[in-house]
Order: sequence, then structure tokens, then C-alpha cells
Amino acid sequence: QQKYSDAARDLEKLAAEVETGTQTFTKDIITPDAPKAAKEKKEKTGKTAAELATEARKAAYDADMKTVQFQADFYDMTADAQIKKYEELRKKHATFLKESVEDARTLALQLKRLGEDSAQSRYDFSVTWIDAESKRMEDSGKSELKIAEMKLASWTRLRNRYAKDSAEYIAADDQVRQSRKNVATATEAEARAQYNASSKWISAEERRMSDAGKSETEIAQMKIDAWTRVRNSSAVGPEGIAERDALLKEIARMQLEHDRELTDRTLADQQDALKDEKDAKTKAYEAEKTAAEAQYDALTAAFDAYSGDIKSIEDGIAAYRVSASGSANNTILTELDGFLTEYRAKMASITQINAESKKAADLARYNSNKDAYDVAKKSGNTT
Repeated sequence: QQKYSDAARDLEKLAAEVETGTQTFTKDIITPDAPKAAKEKKEKTGKTAAELATEARKAAYDADMKTVQFQADFYDMTADAQIKKYEELRKKHATFLKESVEDARTLALQLKRLGEDSAQSRYDFSVTWIDAESKRMEDSGKSELKIAEMKLASWTRLRNRYAKDSAEYIAADDQVRQSRKNVATATEAEARAQYNASSKWISAEERRMSDAGKSETEIAQMKIDAWTRVRNSSAVGPEGIAERDALLKEIARMQLEHDRELTDRTLADQQDALKDEKDAKTKAYEAEKTAAEAQYDALTAAFDAYSGDIKSIEDGIAAYRVSASGSANNTILTELDGFLTEYRAKMASITQINAESKKAADLARYNSNKDAYDVAKKSGNTT
């Protein structure tokens, strides 16, 4: 009986220490019993040493349990903090809990309840955070789409922390579905706003380019480029897509007309170029013809003025060659050179014949004179 009285006083002392904060729980709350002799002896109470040890372990367990409960109430511990304390208690009194099924079951139920409370507590905290983050983003000027996307991502993460059959999962999943709808609605609204802003800018740019004298092709190309940028940078609604498709058809039509115009213009330019080339060649031919006729006339005059001196013909040909050096007909010059060579050969032959004829005449005259002299000599008439 004295032992239990001492244990009660120890518990009261422990409670006082917990209340003042001096209890750190770094050692056993109740001093374990001194080792007993191997041989069991009956106490005056009639209990064995093993029975007494079991009772001591239960008293120690009960004391620690009351301490944890007191701390939970006094410090208003969270479910997670209480779970940590009770897990330490279960580890410390593992031997006793193996002996006492009832106490082990009671502790297990306590941990289960705290686990449920902890899950709900974490869930409630996450919900509070999502609401606070939504307000913060709204105050900082974030778009409805950005806020909706944040909620969808947050509710999805929160839902995935719990089992699919849990109340928290079901509640979070409902929020995920609603968040998806909100994202879709916000996306469509932002796309429409983007379309309206882009359409307004494109219209203003079209007026500016038109006033600046830009062609329809250039304006259409500006539109298609602008709508392409809008489509690539953000979500575009049906209006933007239809506008871009219409512009694509329009630009294709205008490009076809432009290509046809360029083709017609190219053919006309080619015809003009051919005509100009023909006219230029005709003029050059006429000029060359006139020059050639004048040169032939000069050469003919040189031949007509020939008086037996080959030098005059050579000078005429040389003058012709110099004057027609840029455009003379090589065939004609070659023929003239051949003619001159042949002419020289004939003149040399004629000169030789003339020399031989003179020599023969001189010889004939000599012979005739010699014959006359011989006749006179015979007649004695030598005077």
C-alpha cells in the first residue's frame, strides 16, 4: 500500500513539474523496481515478484499516459504532436502493452482517432491556404485564368494525398471538377478578350498602312502575321481561328493574282527587250553597212586610180584595215590580202617577161646590126 501511495505522490509531483515546464521527459517517470532474486518469494500480500513487476509496469504506463493527456490539454497540442507523444509512449512501454491487450487496444484507438483528426486538420489547413492564396493573387492583379489554374493545381495535389474512398478525397475531387470548369470558363473569357484586343489593334494597323499607301497584299500579309502571333502566344477562340482562315484564303487569292500580274509584266518586259535588241542590232547593221560601203568605195577608188604603182593599192588596203579595225569583216580582209599577194606575183612575172623581152629585142637589134655590118664590110662600105 505504501508503494502505491508513493507512486501517487510521484504523479502529483510530475504534474506540478509539467505545469511549471521543468519536466523534460528525458528519463523514466517512475524509478523501476530493483532487480529481484531469481527465486520468487511471496510477499506479505501474497503476490509473486512477477505479479508485482507487472503491476509496477502498469502503474508506470498509466502515469505516462496521464502525463501525455495532461500535456495535450494544457498545451493544446495538435493531432500530429499528440500522435508523436503517444508513439513515444507505445515504444517506451512495449513490454507492458504486450501484457495488457486492453491497454494496447485503447492506445491503438486513440492513435486512430488522432490520425483522423490529423488528416482533417491538414485538409482544413490546405483549404484555408487555397482561399488565402486566391485572395492574395486577386489583390496582386492576377487574371481570373491564373487564379483558376492555381486552384485546380492545389485541389489536385490535396486530393491525391488521401485514399480514394476517404471523405477528404471525395470533397477535394468535387473541388477539382469545379476548378476545371472555372479554368475552361476563364480560358474562353481571356481568349475572347485577347481576340477583341488583337482585332482592334489589327484594324488600327490596317488603317495606318492604308493611309501610308501600302498595297492590299502587304496589308493582308500584316494581318496573317498578326493573327499567327496571337494564335501561337495564347488561346484563341473560334472567332480568331475563323478570321485567320479567312485571311489565309484571301492572301492566297491575292498572291495568285499578283503572280499572274508578274507573269504578264515579265512577258511584256521580255517582248520590249527583244524589240529593243532587234532595233539596236538593226541600227548597228545599217551603220556597219554604210561604213563598209564607204570603205569599199574608197578601196575601189584606189584601184581606179592605179597607175602601175602597187604602192597606191597597198595604201588603200591599209587605210581600209585601219578604218574598219573595230567592225571589218575578217573574210573580206583575208581575201584582199590574198588578192594583193596574187597581184604582186603577177606583177613580178610581168616585170620578168618585160625584162626578158627587152633583152631579146636588144639581142635581135645587135644581131641585125652585126649582120648589116658584115654585109657592108664585104662590100667594102665600112663608112
